[in-house]
Amino acid sequence: MELLCQLFAALEADRMVEVGGATTLSEQDITRVAAAHQLVNECWQEKLTVSTVARRCGLSKAKLTHGFRQLYQCTVPEAVSARRLEQARQLLAQSDLPISSIGYRCGYLSNASFPRAFAPRFGMAPTEMRRLEMTP
Repeated sequence: MELLCQLFAALEADRMVEVGGATTLSEQDITRVAAAHQLVNECWQEKLTVSTVARRCGLSKAKLTHGFRQLYQCTVPEAVSARRLEQARQLLAQSDLPISSIGYRCGYLSNASFPRAFAPRFGMAPTEMRRLEMTP
């Protein structure tokens, strides 16, 4: 029972990958793509490119790109962006930092690029999100 709980906790924390159906990836490649996903989740503040992630996980760019699409239904840049935007959403709700500072902390180097990425993901601008989060 304890092992089952640990397995589900690892799956929930994205330390394991649930593979449903057929895949063209080897077990070793699945492990490396999962390591790449973990790298994105842990190092999202760094400048992560497909090349750097692939090199750090021992995969070719093509294998990483293909594996990410198969296992996570997104690209590496989309996963990095999603992680950054989720962190930004948390900071908007839990801090009173200026929105421009939040964008910068989350890897957006211009004041325009952060709201432009945020709005499509959450359906509203960061200022609207903050206003909604602060209303009792």
